[in-house]
Amino acid sequence: MYKLLNNNKLMVLLVLSVLFALFITMSANLKTDNQVTNISAQQVGDLIESEAGLIIIDVRELHEFQEGHIPGALLIPLGLLQQNITTIDADRPIILVCRSGNRSMQAAQFFLKEGFTNIYNLSGGMKDWPYDITTDVIKCY
Repeated sequence: MYKLLNNNKLMVLLVLSVLFALFITMSANLKTDNQVTNISAQQVGDLIESEAGLIIIDVRELHEFQEGHIPGALLIPLGLLQQNITTIDADRPIILVCRSGNRSMQAAQFFLKEGFTNIYNLSGGMKDWPYDITTDVIKCY
């Protein structure tokens, strides 16, 4: 009886482990409206070419932005996003950019909490941006 009980515990543990692994795998593969899509520089370049209503928001500080940014990007430093949220059209796709992708991911999470759904984060940020840049300053704050 004790051996049978231990086998049943082992079997239950094994089944639960398999179910947990399946749940984690399925969760990682599902994209819902409340997730940020990380995209490469090449994908951003493709979107710039194909998506007319695209908004690019650079969340770096002014001095970083002045060193070079994606042409057409708006400067809204991360610390000023909350006070400028009403100036941004939630119905348009938004690409968020920073130096490495960390601050832009923070900004993306903020936008999601505010109800925005079409949010993209430039993976690797400007460090991985191989295309043309400009030093023209377009501030949005």
